[in-house]
Amino acid sequence: RNSFRFFPLAHQDLHILSWFTPYVKVWMLFSAAELFTSLILISRVVQEMAATKTTSSLLLILSILFLFHPATGWGFFQLIYCERLLTFLFACFIYFYWKHQQTNSNQLALLTFTTALLGVFVKDIAIILFATPALLRVAVEPSCRRWRTLETGLIALGPVVIVAYGILSLLPSLYAQSSGFNSNDSGVLDADWRLIVLLGFCCLRFGSVLRQNSQPVLLDGLNLAALLYALALLVSVGYPFDSFWTLPVQLVTVMDLGYIWCRWIQPRLSKRWPAVGVNLLGVVATLGLIGLEHSNSRNFSQRVATIKAIQTGWHSTYLAMQSLIDTTKRSGQPVNIIFMRSYFNRHTLKQLKADRLIEYHRGRKTYTVVNGIDEGKSYTPRAGDFLLTIDKRERKDLDQDADQYDPIYVHNTDLRSARIFRHH
Repeated sequence: RNSFRFFPLAHQDLHILSWFTPYVKVWMLFSAAELFTSLILISRVVQEMAATKTTSSLLLILSILFLFHPATGWGFFQLIYCERLLTFLFACFIYFYWKHQQTNSNQLALLTFTTALLGVFVKDIAIILFATPALLRVAVEPSCRRWRTLETGLIALGPVVIVAYGILSLLPSLYAQSSGFNSNDSGVLDADWRLIVLLGFCCLRFGSVLRQNSQPVLLDGLNLAALLYALALLVSVGYPFDSFWTLPVQLVTVMDLGYIWCRWIQPRLSKRWPAVGVNLLGVVATLGLIGLEHSNSRNFSQRVATIKAIQTGWHSTYLAMQSLIDTTKRSGQPVNIIFMRSYFNRHTLKQLKADRLIEYHRGRKTYTVVNGIDEGKSYTPRAGDFLLTIDKRERKDLDQDADQYDPIYVHNTDLRSARIFRHH
């Protein structure tokens, strides 16, 4: 990447999968496995934290609450975002850390530290999620302040991340005179009821701790981590509740809701109703909450439908380009395809078998042949050249050269891209 945004492990699960299979459907199955493994792990943690009798509905309730949220639809149904892998590693970290606190096992301590070490290199602010619970535990438990404890190891990841960020992001971006990733919505808070629940539950818990009615537990550390992570998002890119950015926050919020159900609501209902009725009520109430969320236009169904429409546009445009290549070659004309770097790069587009595959560099405003005839040389656009904008880029990104291209294929006028142009 040339934006210096991503840490080195941001998408490595997909990269490793690509070594074994090129089929995206297999990648989607792997993503689904990450999702449901995360839900199983946090379900077991919540059950043990609440210290109640086993409730068969808890996993289903947590699954409904987490799965049918727009952030999950965006992060797990569109595989290109690193928050998917980060959330999976965070769920593993929560499970291993909880088990370590119960058993004081060295093996579980190693697993906890390993998942944290991997997680902090997935996203630049991920250190907040993994270090905050340890910081809180060190603050309240003197036994954790010794050297060579798991907590000191997790906290020590902070300086490691700072050095890594300086080497991997800050210095290269300064050398390339490139600004860091930013958003026009920085500082804009767009919260939903779930963030309010997270904040309210966190205040109630810490209020109880301050009154010395209870001691902080792992869930309190996770709540504090989620709030600080949300604050970091707010400062850097804004906090849109439906964005894939908020996935770790949504995971902790779902844990809070599950804890509230298991610790307070379910035991009281069980005194009056049979277990089957209580479980059914929990599931129905959860579905009701999801139904209320779907009254908002930015809901799970809308997000997934949008993703499907976008991906259909990508696929159709790619096939249309293949057809145009065949038609153009049969007429004896050269096939030169100009593109701008996006999700579809030179390695993907070279399969189109064009005579020349030309990349337009938006920063330097240069054209370079990256595959085919005269590979590595600069290029000047000519009549008959194709401009392919499959995903994020648009014709206007060519600046002064944009007016030289006429549209010949438009998948959907509602999409900014998924279009093919030709030089007149």
